[in-house]
Amino acid sequence: MIRLLPLVLVLAGGVSAQSEASFPEVPWRGLFDGESLEGWTQVCGDGGFRVEDGAVVGRRGTRYPSSYLATRERWGDFLLEYEFNAADGLNGGVQIRSRTRPHENGVDVIGYQVEIDPSDRAWSAGIYEQGLRGWLAPLDARPEARAAMKREGWNRVRVLARGPRIRTWINDVPAADLLDAEAAEGFLALQAHTSNDREPKAVRWRRMRIKDLGRPSPLDLAPADPSRWVARGEGLVVEREGGRTTLRLDDPARGPGYLATGEEFGDGATRVVFRLRRGPLSLVVAGGAPDALGGRAGFEVVIDRSPGAEGLFRVGGARVALWDRRRASAALRDGENALVVIRCGERVAILLNGERLLETAIPDLSARGRIGFRMPASRRGRLEIAEVSHRPLPRD
Repeated sequence: MIRLLPLVLVLAGGVSAQSEASFPEVPWRGLFDGESLEGWTQVCGDGGFRVEDGAVVGRRGTRYPSSYLATRERWGDFLLEYEFNAADGLNGGVQIRSRTRPHENGVDVIGYQVEIDPSDRAWSAGIYEQGLRGWLAPLDARPEARAAMKREGWNRVRVLARGPRIRTWINDVPAADLLDAEAAEGFLALQAHTSNDREPKAVRWRRMRIKDLGRPSPLDLAPADPSRWVARGEGLVVEREGGRTTLRLDDPARGPGYLATGEEFGDGATRVVFRLRRGPLSLVVAGGAPDALGGRAGFEVVIDRSPGAEGLFRVGGARVALWDRRRASAALRDGENALVVIRCGERVAILLNGERLLETAIPDLSARGRIGFRMPASRRGRLEIAEVSHRPLPRD
């Protein structure tokens, strides 16, 4: 049985609004010439893809859940535009940052999908994760986006993927706005769902183009490099060996202890690979001075098996939000775990081993702050850290 030990994460907030941008310095690249499927390949499914009247037409299959026509190139950050027509009523989508995996029928496609939903629900341009976690950014709270979709004729979609933030627009109306960091790059693919209807059905795409905004690498902040980190606390023991760092607090009476970066960071995704070894271990990413990681309007994430102890807090302050403890407990592993905290202005998203624990807003956060670890003085603890990285969220 997995025991969920206290995990504390703190970040300094950033107030950086990102708006729709066109990136005039980056040239457009056509993805479809209107005449052929050059640059594309069908990766799975028994539905067909062909060019008709200047559009790619994806026809339904009958034996496999979906059929996919994928780009031969892979993309990281990008601005993508295309038009679709789902007048036939066939569900489909456009995969982004996707990949294949083995399947009983050969291979299947997994990854983010920008939905094409011709049903009454009208969640077109919402974000679904195909083959994995399902809906990540549905449009149930976006009535204006649902109303923007045309049931007959062509719809224009814009997708802006920059680091851990993915946004979509349909017919120039904002739709999805997702913070997630499970995939940083991958191929694009057109999806046509299977249908058992007797009538032939298809979904159509045209005017597909993209601006390549690069594949920024995350900053490696491994605590094994002592030149980037500052330790504070009489009882804190820092052990570095084989690329791993272990933090120990054997005598709570001599705590707490802190290990913080010397430099400050703004909006972005912070990823920590860690192993909880003993006791009330706490992990902190904070915004203030190394002495106590306070003095800034940061926030703190606490994962604890003790009832009522977990949640999202302001640094040294009150709880802001609480998540489902059962989901957090199920997500935590006995071995290595990956915790991702994404900050975008006042928005905060928390993922543990891919499980989305929480996304909320915290007003009045500091624009920049330190990343660090805190060992609380309440109990003995031991935390093993294998990796720390930070991928900045670019401004438009």
